[in-house]
Amino acid sequence: MGKDDNEYVLPTLLYENLKAKHRQVRDSFPPELDLKVHRALSWVHRAEQCADDDKDSRFLFLWIAFNATYDDKGLDRDGFMDAKKQFGRFFNTLTKVDPDKRVYHAVWFELHDTFQELIDNKYVFSPFWKNVNGELSEEEWIKKFENSTTGYTDKLNAKDTSGVLSEIFGRLYVLRNQLMHGGATWKGSVNRHQVSDCSRILSVLVPMMIDLVMNNPNENWGVSYYPNLENKK
Repeated sequence: MGKDDNEYVLPTLLYENLKAKHRQVRDSFPPELDLKVHRALSWVHRAEQCADDDKDSRFLFLWIAFNATYDDKGLDRDGFMDAKKQFGRFFNTLTKVDPDKRVYHAVWFELHDTFQELIDNKYVFSPFWKNVNGELSEEEWIKKFENSTTGYTDKLNAKDTSGVLSEIFGRLYVLRNQLMHGGATWKGSVNRHQVSDCSRILSVLVPMMIDLVMNNPNENWGVSYYPNLENKK
């Protein structure tokens, strides 16, 4: 990585610009892809309407947008490990169709420090909560945490962009579960830092992912598990 890498500035992608692009190119999309992008952008739009201090809502709306983008009825839907496999497949494709290396620059520069803070945060690590709930011993969860941290460092050293993203989204998935299952207070004072970090991560990455999907309509982005049955979006 040279000087140019460090000086690279990621473009800001907002709903208004992405939707304008979608209107221009959607006629060339397969219907399934048009639907996925339309749905994803609708949630990006809603996320942008959140107040600056409402990071909980922004995170959840952006997570829905992410789900809409990578959703594929051909993938397994059986819990956390299957979700991580789905993330990995999607991220592998994204990095393959990213000639400007926008995802690379987001991972290695724009979000690098935020990623590391998230990896070091036990509150977004599933085995920690299993220990809290008596499902794992303290020794077991700490060992898993150490192994996870080592695995993340190995991916960093290998410049494995897709692997790094999979690890990070595994942590985001824990926060998603906590919020969606009522395990936190809206705008509560506890664990605010991780909600803010996770919201920022999705704010940078999700619009970029949607843009890359639109740039590559001939890739196999999958078909939504919940198709449109009335020919209305």
